[in-house]
Amino acid sequence: MPSAASSPARSTKGASGIFDMMTRWSLYLLFSLIPLFFLPWTTTVLDTNKQMLLVVLTVVGVGAWLGQMVVSKRLSFRSGWLNLVPGLFLGVVLVSSILSLSGYQTWIGQASQEYMSFLSMAMFVLLFYLIGNTASETRVQRTILSCLLGASAVSGLVTLLGMFDVVHLPFEFAQSTGFNTVGTINSFVLYLSVVMFVGLAMWLVSHEGRDRIIPVGGKGLMLKGAILCIALVNLVALMAIDFWVFWVVNMIGVLLLGVFVFLKTQEFPSPRRFAIPLAVLFVSVLLLFLPSPVRLSLPAVVSPSYATSWDIAKTTLGVDTGNLLFGSGPGTYLYDYLAYKTEGVNASPFWSVRFDRAKSLLITMVASVGLLGTALWLGTMVWVGLLSLSRLVRERDHEEWKMTYVLFIGWAMLFVSALLYSSNLTMSFLLWSFTGLLVSQVMRSVWSSNFARSPRLGLGASAAFVFVMIGLLASLFFTGQRQAAEMAFTRAVGVDGSQEGSVEEVIALLERATELNPWSDMYQRNLSSALLVQARGMIGSLESEPTAEQTQAIVDVVTSAVAAANRATKIEPNYVANWVMRGSVYRDVMGFATGAEDLAAQSFLAATQLEPISPVHRTNLGRVYLTVADRARALRASDDPETAAAAAEQEASLLATAETAFTTAAQLKPDYLPAHYYLAATYERQGRLEQAVGRLVALRNNSLADVGIAFQLSQMLIRLEEYEAATQEHERSVGMNGEYSNALWYLASMYEIAGRQAEAIALVEQVLALNPENTVAADRLARMRAGEVTTVNPEPIQDGQGAVAAPDEGEIVEEGSVDSGQGTVEE
Repeated sequence: MPSAASSPARSTKGASGIFDMMTRWSLYLLFSLIPLFFLPWTTTVLDTNKQMLLVVLTVVGVGAWLGQMVVSKRLSFRSGWLNLVPGLFLGVVLVSSILSLSGYQTWIGQASQEYMSFLSMAMFVLLFYLIGNTASETRVQRTILSCLLGASAVSGLVTLLGMFDVVHLPFEFAQSTGFNTVGTINSFVLYLSVVMFVGLAMWLVSHEGRDRIIPVGGKGLMLKGAILCIALVNLVALMAIDFWVFWVVNMIGVLLLGVFVFLKTQEFPSPRRFAIPLAVLFVSVLLLFLPSPVRLSLPAVVSPSYATSWDIAKTTLGVDTGNLLFGSGPGTYLYDYLAYKTEGVNASPFWSVRFDRAKSLLITMVASVGLLGTALWLGTMVWVGLLSLSRLVRERDHEEWKMTYVLFIGWAMLFVSALLYSSNLTMSFLLWSFTGLLVSQVMRSVWSSNFARSPRLGLGASAAFVFVMIGLLASLFFTGQRQAAEMAFTRAVGVDGSQEGSVEEVIALLERATELNPWSDMYQRNLSSALLVQARGMIGSLESEPTAEQTQAIVDVVTSAVAAANRATKIEPNYVANWVMRGSVYRDVMGFATGAEDLAAQSFLAATQLEPISPVHRTNLGRVYLTVADRARALRASDDPETAAAAAEQEASLLATAETAFTTAAQLKPDYLPAHYYLAATYERQGRLEQAVGRLVALRNNSLADVGIAFQLSQMLIRLEEYEAATQEHERSVGMNGEYSNALWYLASMYEIAGRQAEAIALVEQVLALNPENTVAADRLARMRAGEVTTVNPEPIQDGQGAVAAPDEGEIVEEGSVDSGQGTVEE
């Protein structure tokens, strides 16, 4: 019969074992699920959900690790100065986050910026310490690698079937040939290359019958099958992408695999196993210089060049910015790009694309966390790499050497990828995790202390355990609330895109999202846009003068739209889209809100400061001045001479300011059509008709199929009494749109002036057929049939058709639609 004294010991041992199992399984689940995990009910189906999984499982793992030490009453930790560097790095990231240009984007992350947020970086560092101290056993590391390879094989097969358009997952977003569970198709190929070399390294050092990395039996066969599957899928995907960076990465990987043969020949049992790596090397070298034979319809991934990325980073750290040591803040590369991109970008097809990361993770970190943060990150990686190389040279134990070799190959590939290409949450997770796995190999000394000898240490460990448990509960609550907000927002996007949905439904869902997550500017910005659409609809539906109740309802909606736009700019005052949305709201309410024109102008001026080389914001600013100038023009007819004189002076001043804005926009991007259009409108109001015609001719030549521009040009030519040219433009307009009533109406006038009465009558008959209830057309036709000839241009037959809708490449946040992200290309 066991003694009573042994029961607490068994109980303690049992509890310690449970905590130990929880720690290991949290790691197994992370490596199994992070590459695969996504949820269909969020707008960003990958990184947002992967971050949630990362937070929950990492906190569970750390909590179980601390719980095991509390229960066993013994604190143990791998000792060494290397422990300080990741901690210092996280401290610098914390300071950088406090000083950041952004708020929610920096601390939590959104729109695919989760991988650079403070929250994710904190989890990566915690994971580094957790793995380094709990995953040193070969069996644990082998299971971790098996989980990673299994998940990657599944991801690879799903992606391969989608690439060839054979089978897609049953979700609308998964119907793209480039959909995968990692990120963009380029990110997926880079990820699969890394995992492929991990698998090949395991294959190369495996000894039949006594292998400790690839097990014998059915599990070993499944693992080898996964490695072969990953290699084949990766080669096909590499040839489909055919990007030189990836061929270089693969060449480096093969060289890393082979260089250790000269150091430890006895660890490589079969030279024939180098067939696959040599095949990868041959294909990589060949296709680095020759075009790939594989052509698939995959989505293009756009990224800034290395030179552009580095220029942005250098300017961000410039002396004038004060960002040298700590950068602009985690997750703020988008802001840096918009602020510091060069004017030459406007000549490229991607002038309006907003890149939220540099060409490589290293350059992104330089801009985001500054020289100090980047140096500590590099210091951590280089220190671990050097210790690993030292171990690979000196280690005598066969099994230990093989595992270090496999882990080093994976880590080195991840590190090279970070230096050469951009990252995402999956790749960053793997880099920090493999760094922790190597640390568990190279840091051999373990510091331990019994709580009986140090009660204060035990109390501190217990407090840390309680703190982590509270953090776990808080993270579960926060991530749950955030997921609920994302679900509401995603439903709003779906309703907005459907024909059956109403703007009221969209607004209700967006309001729900803002209630659940009031820190996201994206939700507030889109709520403002939806409310603005609702207000326009309410005004457009009025058939007579609005009642007091209708007026109040419109005012309430407009007030809510303004409030949401203002909240967005307060949450993220350095994001240009928020100021554009705010300016758009104020511009729309200028007609009945005192001082709205000043606030609209201030908003667009703020946008020009945040993105100085964009022609869009200058054009939007000029439109505000042009609208106010039109209001002043109406006051020139006042009976009060002073009022009329002041209005004329104000109009001239506003038109001159508008001209400056439009001219600057056209200089920044000479082929930006809206700037030329509004500049022509400004010239017309200033009475400079010949210059206005010149601008409209340039617009016409760039947009030959635009019937509106052709009509507007013809009207300007009529005012200059250039009737022959005006007739040609009207004829061209009618040729493009035979039912364009105004073009038919004015072309009839041109024919009358030219004495072509029969043709003019035929055109007016056509106008009347298109507008049978129009009495003006009927009266004119009757007079023409009676022999009357009119040489005076009539008023437009259809209100509003004489105005040209500018070729709008326009608002950064498209009004009337729900913006599901920040409009950036991931890579």
